[in-house]
Amino acid sequence: MPSEAGAAGNDDTSDFAQSGKLGLGGRAIVSKPQIGGASVSNVGGESSVEATGGAASSESLAGAPTEAGAPAVVAGGGGKCPDLGGEKLVQADGFCIDESEVTFAHYQAFVDSHPSVASQPAVCAGNTTFANGCKATEPAKQPARCVDWCDARAYCQSVGKHLCGSTGSASGALPYDAAVISTDNQWYAACSHAGERTYPYGDSYDTSACWSADRPPVGNLIVKSASGCVGGYEGLWDMSGGLAEWIDSCNGEKGMADACHIRGGSFSGSSAELRCDWESGAARDTSSNYIGFRCCADLTR
Repeated sequence: MPSEAGAAGNDDTSDFAQSGKLGLGGRAIVSKPQIGGASVSNVGGESSVEATGGAASSESLAGAPTEAGAPAVVAGGGGKCPDLGGEKLVQADGFCIDESEVTFAHYQAFVDSHPSVASQPAVCAGNTTFANGCKATEPAKQPARCVDWCDARAYCQSVGKHLCGSTGSASGALPYDAAVISTDNQWYAACSHAGERTYPYGDSYDTSACWSADRPPVGNLIVKSASGCVGGYEGLWDMSGGLAEWIDSCNGEKGMADACHIRGGSFSGSSAELRCDWESGAARDTSSNYIGFRCCADLTR
């Protein structure tokens, strides 16, 4: 696995051997690396699609929170992060966010619990399986990839969390046309320390801080392995580079072709793509080696 120096052995199931030319289903992506204007790009360059496979079961989402068992939430900055399944939560300003991208092992445990695709909202009716199309040689350390937006949403729900979205919306979703740097965006607020930083670790780009085009990992991509890639809050890892991450911000409720936002850039991203205010989009059904996710949660009393 990559060490701080970025050295590791390769094998045929490493992230790079699996990926080839990876990406976002061949669709154009609207990218906004800076405020004002837009450009067309894709995360990490040319791409091909990796399809997911596997059969769905009729069992319900494992561990999904119920109304009776849901923790009491706290508005504002008080309270603490709950102890829920999956990745450890880090407290930001008024909410909690996973310390790292969801690992392959935690996502696979969700798949192995045979969650029902019938439990999804209507907008995800076209998502017929939660199976992950990628493999991992170090599942407890590698981030989950090849998951579409609906997969990410369902996993977060299964561990009592939600896909990171808005701090102010009753639905939890962030409007697709919301300002790129709005601190109402949970993901951006956490990355930038409530709007104070350009990158999670500070205002100036550090070529050695995170896994990126300037510092590509050798071998498997491992969460929390780039020692300089910490912030905007203490204990929060890999908000820049590593994998781009789905958030709860889509441009419609028509179905799997809706465009949904991703943030954070990837292991092949440029300095502009690794900024906290970088934003891109992909179809809800996109499954890519470049895209993973993390979850958010409410503070408890």
